Amino acid sequence: MTTYVLSDETRRKFEGVSCATLCTALFKRGLRNQFIQDVRPVAPKAKNMVGQAFTLRYIPAREDLNQLSAFQNPEHPQRAAVEKCPPGFVMVMDSRKDPRAASAGSILVSRLMVRGVAGVVTDGGFRDSPEIGELDIPRLSQPSFRADEPDAAPGARHQRSDRLRRRRRLAGRRRRRGSRRRGRRARASCRRDRRRSRRDDGLRRLRHRGSPEGTLHHRPLSRHQG
Repeated sequence: MTTYVLSDETRRKFEGVSCATLCTALFKRGLRNQFIQDVRPVAPKAKNMVGQAFTLRYIPAREDLNQLSAFQNPEHPQRAAVEKCPPGFVMVMDSRKDPRAASAGSILVSRLMVRGVAGVVTDGGFRDSPEIGELDIPRLSQPSFRADEPDAAPGARHQRSDRLRRRRRLAGRRRRRGSRRRGRRARASCRRDRRRSRRDDGLRRLRHRGSPEGTLHHRPLSRHQG
């Protein structure tokens, strides 16, 4: 971990600057990958979260090894990181962008708040989100899901892909319906053209049988004329 410590004056300056301005300043210095996508505040706070990052990375757990008893060990990486994160720092957790990953709960976040940590960020999810939202510490995570929501985790990613497939199927049906409508219109237009052509042919035949000048003389037919 770096020995640099953010001064109070620099912290106050950063608290009055938006994230967009900081991203632009970093972009000018060649830093393009500057932020974590799709993380949102659990509950809005009055001031910006500012602090140096203290990082923790989660990896996929093996169900045969990662039992509940593993968390009782004080040297467990999650518990150790909570106790080692310095005051004024921001705890940043890499959960592989999986909202089903419980990066922390209300007990660990409360511990970080008591220890003076400036905030908590994860690209995964939080347990006890309502309780965490009431704590006086900034925290960012992927949106929490409810079991009755159509995109609720687990399986949210699979359901999103299902929704995309349904949209593609609907778009295909619309295209086929439009193609059928255009075909019907084209066939109706051809039928109209054929009727006009027959009518014009009949008129030409009548003119040909008329006077030498080509005009058609209409005269009433008597009852005995065929």
